[in-house]
Amino acid sequence: MSRRNIVTVLLLHWSFLLALAFRSVSLAQTPPAKPAAPASETAPNPGLLGQANTQSGESRRNENVQFNLIDNNALKELNIRLGTTATIVSEFQAQRQYFGVEFGNAPPAPPHLAITKFLSGVHGTLNATHNNSVFSARTFFQAGSVQPAHENNYGLNLTAPLWKKAFLTLDGSQQKIRGSVNGNVLIPLPSERTLLTTDPQARPLLQRFLDAYPNVAPNRTDIDPRALNTNSRQSVNTDRAAFRLDQTLGSRDRLMAREALTNQAVQAFQFVAGQNPDTTIKSHQARITWQHTWSPTTVGDFTAGFDRARTLLVPEPHAVGPQVQIGTSWTALGPGSNIPLDRMQNRFRYAALFSHRRGKHKFAAGGELIRLRFNGREASSNRGHRHR
Repeated sequence: MSRRNIVTVLLLHWSFLLALAFRSVSLAQTPPAKPAAPASETAPNPGLLGQANTQSGESRRNENVQFNLIDNNALKELNIRLGTTATIVSEFQAQRQYFGVEFGNAPPAPPHLAITKFLSGVHGTLNATHNNSVFSARTFFQAGSVQPAHENNYGLNLTAPLWKKAFLTLDGSQQKIRGSVNGNVLIPLPSERTLLTTDPQARPLLQRFLDAYPNVAPNRTDIDPRALNTNSRQSVNTDRAAFRLDQTLGSRDRLMAREALTNQAVQAFQFVAGQNPDTTIKSHQARITWQHTWSPTTVGDFTAGFDRARTLLVPEPHAVGPQVQIGTSWTALGPGSNIPLDRMQNRFRYAALFSHRRGKHKFAAGGELIRLRFNGREASSNRGHRHR
């Protein structure tokens, strides 16, 4: 493991230990004010579970709708829940992309790191929040009494000078969500749980299929004679770590480097065994920007970046094996035939931007080269089908 990765891992563990040292519901220490980090470096990933953009009117998604974080599902699902809003862009910037902005989508930030001004000395923030179902109303619907649920968030931010005209910024956070999801499934009737076959090889397999369904009687016979409304546990763990180095080189040059890691692990809800795959999302983003000032009115930015995202969908431990469909009266046993899925996306970015200000006008010109590479393992029906 490289020295850079070791620093990142230590930061993540330090933030976790510091957060555990406090037991209050909310804790925050506010340092002397400093300019906020650019939105591109702090905005939550809209594709991650448990990340709601409340400033845009988004509420927490109904978790009984299975959501796999692949392809462009994040944007499609967000537009379905929030809708699209016709938007007029009043001012275009040459270094930003505006594809789909007229539908309310935010234009992506340019790859160049923005300049941040730092105060002398060491400054930092430490925060921890705890949300418990004991003090909250139930989320959506639940069968029976209110199910236990809680959410813990820990965060640490630290800025410190390293040497002359150099500053280091460290960020680390963890989010842990534990709760229950409610939904309806079709299960066998008590009279349908007795095996009739005498085949010694078929009986264990069929019994395994029956055991994948909850061994209770249906409780929503007003909907369907086999309908069961039930709860299932789901857990979401999200870890973030990032560091940024700012170095001023003389009066005309500035070097900025940033690396960020995000890891999310989702143990999905299972109304029947193996219904949904467990998900692991790993994201790695690295940027290095050199800014050169030719004159008080002319500035150039040169950036090299690397983005890596990996999505891993695997069957949960109690999955029966292949996808099983027993007629149309019972809920199919999953997950789908395209699971497991292991997808890695690597994006290499190189960009240059020149800006010149003359009077009330600003002129900008530049270019960006992007190389996109996909790796991984994907197949159709690689786990097979069984129909009865």
